[in-house]
Amino acid sequence: MEKEKIKNYLKGTINETNFNWLGKLRRGKVRDIYEREKNLLIITTDRVSAFDRVITTLPLKGYVLNSISVFWFQKTSHIAKNHIIDVPHPNAIIAKKLKPLNVEMVLRAYITGVTSTSLWTLYSRGNRNIGGNILPDGLVKNQKLPEPIIT
Repeated sequence: MEKEKIKNYLKGTINETNFNWLGKLRRGKVRDIYEREKNLLIITTDRVSAFDRVITTLPLKGYVLNSISVFWFQKTSHIAKNHIIDVPHPNAIIAKKLKPLNVEMVLRAYITGVTSTSLWTLYSRGNRNIGGNILPDGLVKNQKLPEPIIT
């Protein structure tokens, strides 16, 4: 992206969209999704969320996040078909309406966190088997794990 374009983007952020004529709007933590007759328009905004709530916006965050998603969907399309039909804008994807496979995986390299589901919280309460990963005794908060784990 050219320097001048970046300067223009830094002047503001995309907090939310209001394109009601595009279809029924569902607003997530980061994405605005318009349900259209035959497909979805998914717009990745600049909203930043933590602990299941929006805390601020960050210039170009949606642009970068959407670009990374598109990159990986394209790179893995020969392995598994995906929902992407078109990318009309760096923040937007036109997608097929599909039934989602609700799977979440987290790659963890450090034993840290403060939420009820964080690795450190579970470990400090005596849990040593987390998502099928057996953790040794004696780890301390924020310590690097012997090897990354998936939970």
